[in-house]
Amino acid sequence: MKKRVLVALMTLCLLFSVFACVAIAAPNISVGDLPATQRVCPDSVLNLEAPEVLGETYAEGWEIQTVDGVWIPYDGQPLTEDDNGKLVRYFAANEIGEYVYSGNVCQLVVKHNPQGGYAYDGMYHWRDCADCGGQAEKGGHTTLKGDATSANKVCQVCGQVRTSQYTGIVAFWEWLLNLIMSFIG
Repeated sequence: MKKRVLVALMTLCLLFSVFACVAIAAPNISVGDLPATQRVCPDSVLNLEAPEVLGETYAEGWEIQTVDGVWIPYDGQPLTEDDNGKLVRYFAANEIGEYVYSGNVCQLVVKHNPQGGYAYDGMYHWRDCADCGGQAEKGGHTTLKGDATSANKVCQVCGQVRTSQYTGIVAFWEWLLNLIMSFIG
């Protein structure tokens, strides 16, 4: 009976010391949550607000997940549309190299925030980005030829009326084609 009590006490002491060691070795840092998604304009750096970090840290910062699923430190380079859908997380580390990460990860949406109507030039149309002023939804003009006698074209997206810069060349080729067709019969 005494042996059983002694074994039970030793087991309790062993379990207590294991839990005490784990509690001492665990980093005394916590990192808050991130928003589920964050929109960033192309060619901009990550501007996500850092979550709350509690405890004494030696280092902290952002990590971004590569297409291979590997987490690497975010180096501050501008993000591109190729980074759309990638995940980021925040980390904090203590002086002995133990890391704690944000409670969740954040998915990046790398695209402009278009506002207002379309602006255009001779080749393209676009909408201005409300955040960075860049060109969102930029594309070439989509035109349909008007009536057969008109050289004017209207972009189906932005409404720009365009006059063909090749009107003389087109007229010459049409004349030449008609001349050839008249000889052929």
